[in-house]
Amino acid sequence: SLDYSLRRLSHEQRALLPLLAPFEGGALEIQLLEISELPAATWQPLRDALERAALLSVEHIPNINPPYLRFHPILAPALRARHGEPQQLLERYATRYAELAEWLYHEDDRNPMAVRALVQRELPNLRRALGLLERQQAQEQVVVMANQIARFLNDFGMGRELVRLREVQAAAAAHLQAAAGLSRAAYLQAYGAGEDAFNRGDLPRAYQLFSQLHERIRQQPAGAARGPGSYEESLTLAWLARCLRLGGQPAAAEQRLRAALALVEALIAQAPEDKLNIRQRGGLLTELGDALGDQGRYAAAREAYEQSLDLKRTLGGDPRGEGVVLGQLGTLALRQRDYDAATRRYQEALALFRRLDEPSAEATAYHQLGRVAEEQRNWAAAEGYYRESLTIAERHNDQAGAATTCNELAIVAEGAGRPAEAEGWYRRALALDEQVQPDSALHASHLSNLADLLATEIRAGRMAATRLSEAQGYAARALAIREQLDASSEIWKILSILATLADLAGDTAAAAAYRRRERETFAQFAGNRYHIDQQFGPLIQAIVAAAQGDGAARVGVEERLPQLEAKGWLIAEAVRRIWAGERAWHGLCEGLDSQDALLVLRVLEEVGGEG
Repeated sequence: SLDYSLRRLSHEQRALLPLLAPFEGGALEIQLLEISELPAATWQPLRDALERAALLSVEHIPNINPPYLRFHPILAPALRARHGEPQQLLERYATRYAELAEWLYHEDDRNPMAVRALVQRELPNLRRALGLLERQQAQEQVVVMANQIARFLNDFGMGRELVRLREVQAAAAAHLQAAAGLSRAAYLQAYGAGEDAFNRGDLPRAYQLFSQLHERIRQQPAGAARGPGSYEESLTLAWLARCLRLGGQPAAAEQRLRAALALVEALIAQAPEDKLNIRQRGGLLTELGDALGDQGRYAAAREAYEQSLDLKRTLGGDPRGEGVVLGQLGTLALRQRDYDAATRRYQEALALFRRLDEPSAEATAYHQLGRVAEEQRNWAAAEGYYRESLTIAERHNDQAGAATTCNELAIVAEGAGRPAEAEGWYRRALALDEQVQPDSALHASHLSNLADLLATEIRAGRMAATRLSEAQGYAARALAIREQLDASSEIWKILSILATLADLAGDTAAAAAYRRRERETFAQFAGNRYHIDQQFGPLIQAIVAAAQGDGAARVGVEERLPQLEAKGWLIAEAVRRIWAGERAWHGLCEGLDSQDALLVLRVLEEVGGEG
């Protein structure tokens, strides 16, 4: 029992125990000493006695010094019940833990694995200190500390607790009197609201909140803290860019990111030793790589990622940042169909995020490994990765992530020949979309995928033709969403589905119009041009040379055309018509798919045709 254990301490040592009452579960030793104000010479014998009585154990966290001291679960509650807690002791406790929250928030960028391990142990004390500050009506401290704790709740996937924390923060912010300028508390409360909207997949709301915050920043006088040209403005621009890119507008996102980079580079020029600005530059370069990759500008994207990775490694210890860049390099490799490199990068990222204990990032890494397996038609491996991702997303109430993974599980089921199961997964994804991201780019993808599945099954005679109008409704809604987005939103895929559905309905004129638009939008996207040029650059030049009278080139192309036709590249007739002098692209491409049509267009552009 506790009384038996306490009798093993001296009378003088038992008299000191009420100083330990505020702590929840234990404390970092330096915290305990500064809050209790116990001299080291007094503390060490007491600590030894508590260890011998099994009331305290010592835990050493790598890269954190001094150690964390874990109390027996009944020690602190019993001390509070018997002795209460002096007000001055509680005030020191609240103040010191507010300072610790600030340190953890910033140190997380430099030493995240150790910080996460410490936060998991100190989170009960951080919660209690925040509650004490709230009762003391220290409103600005509550807003700031809540924002710092929120980072870790989000990273640990503690969504419900995060909602409650934001309610506390908002209530504290509402009690603050309006002051001239944009106070730190006002900025953090607005920033946190936007970040939470983004994390739950509500991109329109997040964009609205960050736009409002940016407008408030721009309204501050030149040189003001959190005013124009500030670090805070660069952060806000980066969030706006994230919203735009994930909303299917990477070109607009690129503009915001370049503006943010210009701001942070000016700050670095003013203070070259300030690592905070250098870290921000690394993060912005990663985001820029994402936006460039989404536009199909792969070489520029790789350059941005590699600059970012170099910066993070030069700073000496940003494993989370490295993990993000490794994941993005994996995505870039996947887009370029370098599956071995993509797998390697994703596995490296997954290992880092496991060590960081970031479930949302782990879920993303599993999801991307599933994408690699899916593209190689390894359905069993893909399903395994996706189910791992979905389990994590559902455990942490990540509905947007769950919707995306349900969509991929549908694609896998469809590829494996299980259309009924695929339809179920698509409907589950759409139900989640309607809750958290209606009319988003992802919602459009999921709608068009279900429409495509229905079209395939109707065409094969495995589904009643009466469902044709249902499929057309899904595709039409997807098109209406996509038409508001960039060319990178892959609108051509929906146009292809609509063309197929029009054919099934017997509307040949509508089908032809859809296919014409499909060819045009597919050809506009730089990423599609990249793949055609990578795969067929020499062939395109040989066809052009033959069109310009090079007989040897023509013989070589003629020898290759049957091989291409056998592989599904049905361009032989169009090539011979180009040699005969035709230059009207759409006329040459009737009956060809988008990839064949783009290959023909690239020839026409090189030879000087209509295009």
